[in-house]
Amino acid sequence: MRSLAKMTSSFIEGVFQDFVGGKNPPPIVFIHGDLQNHTSFKHLREVFAKKEYATLSFDLPGHGLSKFSQENSNLIELVKKIIGENKIIKPIIIGNSSGGTIAVKYALETQNASALILINSPFFGPKEMNPGINFEGLYDIYKKLSEEKFKTQKLVDYSNFKNWEEEKILQEGLESTDPKGFINNMDFYKNLPENSKIRSLKIPVLFLFSSREKFIPLEYVEKKIEKMVRGKIVVIEGGHNIAVTNPEKVIEAVEQNYSFIFGQKA
Repeated sequence: MRSLAKMTSSFIEGVFQDFVGGKNPPPIVFIHGDLQNHTSFKHLREVFAKKEYATLSFDLPGHGLSKFSQENSNLIELVKKIIGENKIIKPIIIGNSSGGTIAVKYALETQNASALILINSPFFGPKEMNPGINFEGLYDIYKKLSEEKFKTQKLVDYSNFKNWEEEKILQEGLESTDPKGFINNMDFYKNLPENSKIRSLKIPVLFLFSSREKFIPLEYVEKKIEKMVRGKIVVIEGGHNIAVTNPEKVIEAVEQNYSFIFGQKA
């Protein structure tokens, strides 16, 4: 069986990535959320590695081991390059939080995805999601927080954060993520257009929604899923960072929906 110990690590434009080969299609690509890094998906990656699927995970610019620069600031073009240079065709893309918005936009622009698994991701632009929220105010608050709390960029091992409180994860991320990279993520998300085009996706889209999710209204997600060709929502116990705090729940949800995602039994 494959293990993450056999990964091949490298850098593309200052972005850290690791790849584990596998004989079974499709490959699995992971995109983490704000203030986290590639270790956020370690437990889920191991599940796919044991099934001998190839997996690719990387640190977004300014996160983990990846340095932020103007050359890698265009997140969609960066993801296109990373997936392209690894010669990955029709992957299943798993995106957590803002990583899911990147996954959706990538899938829409390239048509190079066989399925999406979105964990507490708002799909696209925040203004469409909830016009009543003052996103400019929130943006300013988090921008200031990241600049005040930041100590030094480092790789935090989120795979050891099981059962940790959400506040602790946020604190670790603010202290260890380059504010320039974090703000770049926020700019990407803030400037996304409305997401009606998501309805045109004909691939399976599984949305894992946490029961204690504070940022995304459940009603919003349900309305979007209803209008999709092959959309499905599963509510699981946990908070916004369920992939980190209780990965077993995420793994269980993926296993239970294996046939929906892959078109075959586990």
